[in-house]
Amino acid sequence: MHMRVYTSGAGGYQYHPSIRFCKLGYSLPATLEDAAGESGLVPIKDILPPELRSTIDSQIQAYRDEFDRTVKKESDKDKQRISEADLTLRRAGGRWRLMVPLQFSNWKYSHNYFVSFHQIDCPLPESLVGHNELCIPLDEIRKRIPDATDAVSSPDNWMLVVQTPDSLKVYIDPLKSIEKPVFVIPISDREKIVLNQWSHGKALAKWDEDLTGLLE
Repeated sequence: MHMRVYTSGAGGYQYHPSIRFCKLGYSLPATLEDAAGESGLVPIKDILPPELRSTIDSQIQAYRDEFDRTVKKESDKDKQRISEADLTLRRAGGRWRLMVPLQFSNWKYSHNYFVSFHQIDCPLPESLVGHNELCIPLDEIRKRIPDATDAVSSPDNWMLVVQTPDSLKVYIDPLKSIEKPVFVIPISDREKIVLNQWSHGKALAKWDEDLTGLLE
C-alpha cells in the first residue's frame, strides 16, 4: 500500500491512499495485469468478489451514518469522505483485514484532515491474502509473549513467527510450546509484515529464484 500525506498551500493536509499489487510468480491472477492499466494501480474493490459489494457498501454507509450522528460539524464547509474506492488491507489481530479510512476536513482549523481506519467484516479471498489464519490467537500469544505485535503461522501449524518491536521469534511445533524460539531475527521497530506466503517441496527452488533478486 502506498499512502501519501502532504501539506497544501493553505496549510492543510490531504490523504491519498492507493494500493499497488505486483505479480510474483503465480501468486496473483494474471487478470490483475489487465485491471491495472497504464497506472499499475488496482483498486481492491475491483479484485474482491462481486457478491461482497453489497456487504461492503452497507458497512461503509453505517460508518458514514454513525459519523454524521456523532460528529458535530462547525461549518457547512467541513467535509467527510469514506468510500469503497479507498479500501485497503491492514494487519490487525494477526490477520489481514479489510479496512476503509474515514477522512474529515475541518475548515476552522486550516483544512486539517483527520483519518481513522474502520474494519469491514467480510471474508477475503485466499488469492488476495493467502493463508490468513493463526494456529494460536494473537491474544493467547500475548499472554506468553507480552510484547508481541503481530504473528503468522504456517498452514500446517508447524511453524509460528512472532513479531516484537525488535525481533522476529521463530517457533517450531507451537501448539506444543512457545516457551523458547528456535532462533531470533533482529529487526527495527519500523519494520512490518507485508507478505505472508508459504511453500514447500519442489516449489522452494522457484521461490528462492524469484525472491533472490528482490531481497538483495
